[in-house]
Amino acid sequence: MFKRIRLFVSAPLACCFFLLLLLFSISPATHAQSTPAEGTIPSLTVKAESSSPSVRNGDKVTFTVVVENNGTSIANDVTVSEFLPLPYVDLLHCQTDAPTGCKTEGSAQVINFPSLAVGERRQISFVTQARSNYLHLTHTNHRVTVTSLNGDTNLLDNQALSSIQLLKPVDLSITQRITAPSESFPGEVITVSLAVKNIEPNPVSTVQYRSFKNSAAIVMSDTVLHQLQPALTYPSLITVSGITQPVVNVEVGLYAISRTWSEDVDILLVGPTGVSVTLLSDVGGATALGGADLIFSDNSGIDATSQDRIPAGIYRPTNFARLDESLLDTYPSPGPGDVLDPVPFLGRFNGLNPNGVWRLYVVDDQPQDTGVIQAGWGITFTELITKNIPIFLEHRAPDLNYIGTISAPGWKVTPTVEGFVASTLASGQSPLSGFVMSATTPLLPGTYPLTTTVKAIFGEMNVSNNLTQTSFSTLAQSDLSVTGTVTPLAVLYGQSVTYTFAISNFGPTSALNGVLKVTVDDELSVASAEASMGSCAISGAKVTCDSGVLRPMGSAADVMTVTIIAKTPGGGLPGPIPLLTTASLQGENDLFPDNNQVILRGSLADAIRNLIFLPIVTKALSD
Repeated sequence: MFKRIRLFVSAPLACCFFLLLLLFSISPATHAQSTPAEGTIPSLTVKAESSSPSVRNGDKVTFTVVVENNGTSIANDVTVSEFLPLPYVDLLHCQTDAPTGCKTEGSAQVINFPSLAVGERRQISFVTQARSNYLHLTHTNHRVTVTSLNGDTNLLDNQALSSIQLLKPVDLSITQRITAPSESFPGEVITVSLAVKNIEPNPVSTVQYRSFKNSAAIVMSDTVLHQLQPALTYPSLITVSGITQPVVNVEVGLYAISRTWSEDVDILLVGPTGVSVTLLSDVGGATALGGADLIFSDNSGIDATSQDRIPAGIYRPTNFARLDESLLDTYPSPGPGDVLDPVPFLGRFNGLNPNGVWRLYVVDDQPQDTGVIQAGWGITFTELITKNIPIFLEHRAPDLNYIGTISAPGWKVTPTVEGFVASTLASGQSPLSGFVMSATTPLLPGTYPLTTTVKAIFGEMNVSNNLTQTSFSTLAQSDLSVTGTVTPLAVLYGQSVTYTFAISNFGPTSALNGVLKVTVDDELSVASAEASMGSCAISGAKVTCDSGVLRPMGSAADVMTVTIIAKTPGGGLPGPIPLLTTASLQGENDLFPDNNQVILRGSLADAIRNLIFLPIVTKALSD
């Protein structure tokens, strides 16, 4: 195609150069089509948007187009051309009030309005549905253009793009459930169940990549006015073989591409089945490409036209038409000839057989400039793997004691310090088996967490349900007991008396927060209180001791000993005076409270009253 006419200054034309400059300076800009007189020109604008920026597998998505005439005169024979991302969506219906409705012309949906008055606005809706068998995450877009018979003041407003993201419809989830009595006690048997599911309709899958490259340079020599100049290697070939799995994504790289005027280059990729995609056309303007690596991928969020100068990077395949250009590109024989590809998608190759010869056609459509793809080009295929997909699971329940065999058909289970890890191989849509296991709760009452995670598969968008956390609680069930002794039983004024208490837990579970309360006789004053575990506090004649966790008999710490020393007064009434000291024990969920109290009796006596008089024995001395 012929898109731009440059001025050449040669010897025969030198005499006309000044005249041409003068004519251009005093003449208004012209276009290929006729332009109405100033002041009576329509100005069409078009806007495009999608109903959702992210689309799930099988979702409906509506593309809305708004066309408006903001000029000063009527626009006649208005044509709207909508290019949908047809590799990824199917058109269900078009909604418009145009007399002719929507009609299909090549790759476009075309709507014709006889006219648009000044300020008139029309809206068109294209209702589509994302492919139900779509298996790969990508960005894509739709493009709309508008033209009128009697010209336009600003062609830059005559086309619009809007993008959508297609989400990969695979979603693994993990859930866990605990079956236990309404009131669980330590040491009881409970059941834990785990379930791994793919909650989307597509099979669990992963991907692998296969790359092929032709490193030979592709030289773009100069052409002459009104001629198309194919590259010296035309086409450049890559032979692909050995791909056996479905292809869900194709990416193409141009390596070390240089060009003195980048807009002149048109590049087309043709697959073995004849399907073609424009990689690059009419981009970059008058700027140069300086040995940049350009990667083309549907997954990129930007076009190569986002900047006049195209730096190295990843771009969507881009075909851009400037004010005086057409979307039609021509690739001379042995190329395919005229190609209209306004919204190119590499996704056209998805699902097709990739094995065979791939052809890269490079054409220079304007004179004077040259270029080269110095390091050649390459193509990378993403293969979808739906058989023997490894799935990994980690279960952490450090406080449970699993008993017996874990039922998990198809899983390999390996115990760990805090639970177990498991792995399996999933294929296609076959459901994944669950886990059922029995465990005993820990002997210490309390609340305990269980955490299970499943490793996210490639491209999974929703990882929030790849982890599940639950907890279970157990109640204390113990039998606390307290016994005590007093030494001496009869104490004299001015001496000390020692009370010793032993607190035991006969189980079956640990006891939480056992509290011993001791009240000594009023005749005594507490000098000290010590415990073998826990702590004691003194308040006058009262002593309170907290045991903390008291494990059942037979464990390492099964008895708590409390020693209280009390002092008697220095002197007093003649005795004996009875001494009464009481102790009580409290604990959570104590099964038998009858053995939680003890009363210790002793006496306080005067030393004089307790003297023992022995008889005096005498012996007569003999002579």
